[in-house]
Amino acid sequence: MPNQRSTPKLVDNSVASLQAVINQAFQYIYQLQSTLENVSAANGSVGLPVSDSIAIVKDDVDPTKKMRLEVGGLTTNVTRVVTVPDEDVTITKNAELVAAPSGDYTCTASMADVPGMTLTLNKNGIWFILTVLSLKLDNSTVGITGQLVVNSVAQTDQIFALAAPGASTIALSGTYAQWWKYSNTGSNVAKMQAQAGFATGTRTLFQLGSKMIAIFLHP
Repeated sequence: MPNQRSTPKLVDNSVASLQAVINQAFQYIYQLQSTLENVSAANGSVGLPVSDSIAIVKDDVDPTKKMRLEVGGLTTNVTRVVTVPDEDVTITKNAELVAAPSGDYTCTASMADVPGMTLTLNKNGIWFILTVLSLKLDNSTVGITGQLVVNSVAQTDQIFALAAPGASTIALSGTYAQWWKYSNTGSNVAKMQAQAGFATGTRTLFQLGSKMIAIFLHP
């Protein structure tokens, strides 16, 4: 008889234990579901894709540094594909634009850097570099020469502006442009230099509006 009484007790205990495990499992599932719903509500999205207003990556040291992707400029109903090459890649800007500061720059008979007309080529590959000089030449100057210098080396194809001296106080005003194609390796400084040709004075001027742009074409 004692053995017969103990059997139901063991069964009852097993059922009770199993029921407790099931209850606890349902509790975990409920908590997980609530957590996912809260996360989805906070993100304004459920599953993928997520809204482009959501930061998707944060820095492992400073979590306040975050990144998100912006796709608002795409055409409606279009999916664009970003293909990652099999190498480490650092994303940089594909164009650099600089402009001469306000006011005039006095050019002398010696080749010298034009203020503000300096930028950095920061990707390996072919760059297109365009320089636009807005000039006014006084009557002390026969002409002016501009050149592009990259990594301290003057490039070929210079800018030339000619004027007939003695015509008036300002013999010639105009805009002159020249472009270069440069194969870059590493990070190199590109700058514009200029000098006055056959100057009898130092009154040759650059007007406000001179600009220099470099566009990365391809590796």
